[in-house]
Amino acid sequence: MLVSTGMYWHSNSPPTAMALISRQKLMGGPGLHYGVAQVDLFGQVHEVVHLTHNSKVVSESLHDFLAGLPIRGWVAVTDPSAVLVAHARLQTAIRNSSRWRYDLAGRNCEHFARWIVFGHDRSDQVAQCAFFGLTGLLIYAFGQTG
Repeated sequence: MLVSTGMYWHSNSPPTAMALISRQKLMGGPGLHYGVAQVDLFGQVHEVVHLTHNSKVVSESLHDFLAGLPIRGWVAVTDPSAVLVAHARLQTAIRNSSRWRYDLAGRNCEHFARWIVFGHDRSDQVAQCAFFGLTGLLIYAFGQTG
């Protein structure tokens, strides 16, 4: 189910850019929260679509998405053919929003946003967490043998 705060992409044509956008998690949680910003010809963001921790695909204004927090990351795709493909993936995600079941390790907001913008559902945050967790485990294990 798509939850909207009243913001929709009103143009019949796709946006001129799609951007992976991130901000700090609300209430000071660790990590970043990711969404997809659709940018028009004039550089204005009309909506940000993102996946919430309770498995809802939400469309809202940039102001509401940021919730008073600064933008922490912004990577835009501007190649017209790539934007068309990303826009099509976004429409698919919205149509099939009930299929997006949030899972911190395998299907979180970063997976969702990266799949739409770039076509691959990877999470750098999960990869970093796994890397540092494994590194810590190895350091602990080798520290115990000596």
